[in-house]
Amino acid sequence: MDIEYLISLAVALFLLNVAVSVFLIRRDDLERFQKVAQAFIVWLVPIVGAIFVWRLNKKYDAPLRVKTSFTVGNDGVSVSDVSGGGD
Repeated sequence: MDIEYLISLAVALFLLNVAVSVFLIRRDDLERFQKVAQAFIVWLVPIVGAIFVWRLNKKYDAPLRVKTSFTVGNDGVSVSDVSGGGD
């Protein structure tokens, strides 16, 4: 194995772990203990831990609410809709 390959692999792994750690820190729905425990898993089991923790938390994100508005036809009829929510 080339040393450049190993260095690039280590950098990619480090960046993945940092990205997931920042993702955890920015979550408001987790308690401090949960953030620390999940970050520990990310750094203890690098690739699998990072992907598992990210997918686990991403699953519980609230869906984005996107407001769309557009005009239909020449008569200027306006249609507005809020999609992405389950209200």
